[in-house]
Amino acid sequence: MGSCAAPSAKGDDKFITTDYLQQCRLLYIPASHAEDPCKVIMCMAGKLTGDSGGSECNSAEAAFFNIVKKNKHGFLPNHTKDARKAFLNECPDNGEGGSNQSMISQIISKYGKVRL
Repeated sequence: MGSCAAPSAKGDDKFITTDYLQQCRLLYIPASHAEDPCKVIMCMAGKLTGDSGGSECNSAEAAFFNIVKKNKHGFLPNHTKDARKAFLNECPDNGEGGSNQSMISQIISKYGKVRL
């Protein structure tokens, strides 16, 4: 990968290119998505069974519950649920029929629309 320096404002470089975005995508992950989705699945699965996971899971749970979708009228529970599910599906051990699908469904069923 090339440099992740910001494009200059001179000449043809005043537009951000797809290459630039791909090279720099890891530097600009939204705070709510900074946590590893696989860790979030593990911690939220523990929460389902009544296990707090301790301080190890605080940031993972916060990352999950910080995914909140709103519009000018307020909280959007279905959009929030969909965004949280999409985030959990980013775990590499996932995909169609992946080993985490059942657990993700349970997590989303119980906590997908919850707002803390």
